Amino acid sequence: METRLVKIAADPLVLDGNSLPPYTRKPKSSYRHSKSRSDWLRTNIMLKWNMQNLLIREVDGTVLARSGDCVGAIADAFARAGSNQIGEAFDLIGFTNWEEYLAGTNPQASNSHPTGLLTIPNSWALYTATNQVEVTADIRSTNAWVKVKAAEYFLDSTNGVVNGTGNAMSATNGAFNSTNIIAKATFTPSFPYGERHELFVHAQGQDNQWCPFVKVILNPNVNDILDKIQANYSAFADLQYNVTAIEYNDNVTVRTNSATVKWKGPYKMWSQNDAGFVAIRNENRTWWYNDALDVGGAMTKGINGDSTVEGSRVSDFFWDVPLSKTRTDASISNSVNSASFNCLQSPKTGVLWPVLNFGTDYTHGFVTQMGGKTADVAMKSEYLNPVEVFPGHWLFTVHRQTLQFDSGEQIVVESTIGNIQVNQGLTDDLFIIPEEE
Repeated sequence: METRLVKIAADPLVLDGNSLPPYTRKPKSSYRHSKSRSDWLRTNIMLKWNMQNLLIREVDGTVLARSGDCVGAIADAFARAGSNQIGEAFDLIGFTNWEEYLAGTNPQASNSHPTGLLTIPNSWALYTATNQVEVTADIRSTNAWVKVKAAEYFLDSTNGVVNGTGNAMSATNGAFNSTNIIAKATFTPSFPYGERHELFVHAQGQDNQWCPFVKVILNPNVNDILDKIQANYSAFADLQYNVTAIEYNDNVTVRTNSATVKWKGPYKMWSQNDAGFVAIRNENRTWWYNDALDVGGAMTKGINGDSTVEGSRVSDFFWDVPLSKTRTDASISNSVNSASFNCLQSPKTGVLWPVLNFGTDYTHGFVTQMGGKTADVAMKSEYLNPVEVFPGHWLFTVHRQTLQFDSGEQIVVESTIGNIQVNQGLTDDLFIIPEEE
C-alpha cells in the first residue's frame, strides 16, 4: 500500500472505506469534509506491488509414462517454470510442452527450440569478502530431457569467441546433472576495485546447444541500475491480488482493511474493500463511492498546474523508469559489494519534484526501500519478503510504509498481499470512470 500526501489549502476530503456496504448504486456528486489534525490528505491506495502465487500442479504419471523414466526431472523443471500443463507453451516461444518433450528425445527434430532449451532468467556478479569476483547464473531448462551440461563466461567482450573456450563455471551442487542449476565462478580481478566491467554468461544443454549470452555488469553505474530495475518491473502488464492492510498510529492499531485490487500498468487501478467501498483510478482521474453514506465523486489531479494526462502521471518510479528519468537525475550514494546500492533522485533543473532516495538489490533489480521528506513529514517505504513471481522477476509480499511527522506522530501501514495473478489480460473497460447521472 502507498500513502499519498496531497497538500491542500482547506479542510481535507476524507475518503474512508470502513464499515461500508457493497457498492450498489452510481455515485452522487456530494462530498464529505472533516477537520483533521493537519492539513494533509492521506489517501491510501493499493499499489500493484506484489507476488504471484504460481500454480504448480501434480504431474500426471500416466501421461508422462509415455516419455520415459523422468517424472522427477519433469516435476522439477516445470515447478521452476511455473506450470506443468502438457498443452501449454509456458516459455512463450510457440511450442507446447508436449512438442518440447518430443524434441527433447530427439534434439534434431524440426520442432526443437530454435535457440536451445536453456534460459538464464537471472545472473549477477559481486565481490566476496576477500575482494574476489563471484559470478552467478541461474540456469533453467524448458525441457525435462535437456539437462544443463556446462556454463561459462567471457570478460568484457564476446567478439570472435568460440563456444566452450570461456571461463568455466561450476554447478553449486557439484555436478551439472539437473534441469535447474545455479552455476558460479570466482576469479581474482586484475582491474581496480570499483571499475565497471561487463561479463557475458551462457550455458550449454545436453542437446549441445548454447543459449544466448546474458550480460552481467560488475560495478554498475546508475543507468545500469535503473535499467535492471526497469527490466524487473516492466514485465508486469497487469496484476490482481488480495491485500490486508493494518494501520497503526503511534503503535496503536487504528484499523484493518482487506480489499481486492486490480492494476493495469502504473496508472490504472480498481479496488473494492471487504465492506464494499469502491475506487477507480484511470490516469490522473480518480472516482470513489460509499453506498452507506451515499457519498461519492470524482476528481482530476494536476501536477504543478498541469492537469493533462501526460503531465500529471504519478507512480512510484520503478513502475515507470523512463518517466522518472525525465523528472529526476539519479546518482549512487552508497554501494555494498556491487550487490546492493543506495541512490539519490534529485529533480532536474526547472522541475518541481521532491528529492527522494531508494535502495535496491541489484542482483535481482528489486527495489528494497524508498524514502523522502516533504514539508513536515518524512516517508519511508520498505518492500519486504521478495518472491520470484515468474522467472527472473521479483516482487515483495509485504509493504511497510512509515510516516513520521515533525510533531512526533507516527503512522505505519503494513500491507500483506496474496492470491496474485499476473498478466491475465485485464481490459480497459474495468477502469472506466463512471459518468454522473
